This record gives sequence, structure tokens and C-alpha cells, in this order.
Amino acid sequence: MTSQVEKPYLSVAISAYNEERRIGPSLQRIVSYLDRQGYPYEIVINDDGSRDNTAAVVTSFASPRIKLLVSPTNQGKGAGIRRAVLHSNGRYILFTDADLSTPIEEVAKLLAKMENGCDVVIGSRVQPDGTDMRASQPLYRRLLGRLFHFLAARLILPGIADSQSGFKCFRREVAHHLFAESLLQSIIFDVEILYLAQKSGYRISEVPVSWTNAGGSRMRLSPAHALRVLWDLIRIPRLHRR
Repeated sequence: MTSQVEKPYLSVAISAYNEERRIGPSLQRIVSYLDRQGYPYEIVINDDGSRDNTAAVVTSFASPRIKLLVSPTNQGKGAGIRRAVLHSNGRYILFTDADLSTPIEEVAKLLAKMENGCDVVIGSRVQPDGTDMRASQPLYRRLLGRLFHFLAARLILPGIADSQSGFKCFRREVAHHLFAESLLQSIIFDVEILYLAQKSGYRISEVPVSWTNAGGSRMRLSPAHALRVLWDLIRIPRLHRR
């Protein structure tokens, strides 16, 4: 059990929306892995206004290492991750998806980079030989993803192969700075965070990780959603002109 004076080495931040079926197994896997590592840790779950039993499943673990936050309404992926990160106190803060599309075991690769002086490490789905693990996604999602990456790379975020990876690690001070400055609540909050990181001169690295298309995405694509994403992408620099 973590003592009151013992600071976590790693915080795992997750935002969950209607994840009662997946959050339990994911937490079991995270706890099982981190218990074997020998360092203090915490898991911070933000229940983003779920209408199911997500919060009850998290509470059933009754562990002092697991912290539950509850948003009164569904505020979006960006807002949910921001809340979980800003309530995390580890030396390093990892945010990951509730479905563990990237296995928690891959965090060791990111932490090795952190210990070598990086400020932000992205668990990239693009492999050294150029293979993209997102190839297992449906065709329409692959095409939209490529279009989004093309626009993001040329408009505001050059040099990042996988900005939308849901597996990123930060030094605590860096995470708190970036997320406190961020404003977007939508699914492309990652681009804003990385834009701010580049603008601040933080050291960013990408590490290839394994990834599977878990399915069950809560995102529903529509013309209105596409326009919202494009609008958010275009306005990121304007939001942070100062």
C-alpha cells in the first residue's frame, strides 16, 4: 500500500465513458502488471458522465492506488483526459485508452525514453519498417486518419508520425503545464497538447508500440463531427497566439 508520503513513480490516467464492460478487465491487467514492477503507482480514472455502471465497477476495486473522479456530464475525450492528468501526481504520467488497445506492458518502452531525458514520449503505432498497425482499422477510418494526419502535419504539427496515439507519457511538470494550458475538449486534444509541447521547446520522442483495433469506439462519424474536427484543428494556433 502506498504511504501518504510516498509519491507515485507512475500515474496512469484514463477517461472512461460508458465503459462498464471493459474498465474492469483493463484495471485488473494494469494493476497486475504494475504490482510486479516494484515502484509506487496510482491509477486515476475520470468517469466522463457515464450513464452505465462504470463508476461502480471502478469503486469495486477498493484500492488506495485507484482514484475515481466523476464528471457530472459527458464533456468529451479531451476534457476527460485533462481532468485525469491534472489530478495525477506521479513523476511520470501516462494516459491510455480504457480498452488498452496498446497493452499496458508497453509503458516500459516509454519510461526508458523518459529516463533518458525526454519530456513527452508518444507510443507510436508506426513501426520502424514503416508498417502502420492502424491497417487493421476499417477502410473509412484509415482514409479519414490519413487525411487528418496530412492536414495536421502541414498546418500546425510537423514531424510527428502518430499524433493521435492514445498512449502518451509525460514528465509530471510538463503534463500539468500542457494540460492546464489546453482548451479543446474534442477528440483531437492530442494535437493541441503536442502543438503546445513543440511551442514550449519540450523534448518529444516517438517509440513504436504494439496496438490492436479493439473496436467498440464511442466516436460516431458524421458531417457535423468532421466539421468540428476541422474547425478545432484550424483554430489551435489562434487559441494560443500569446
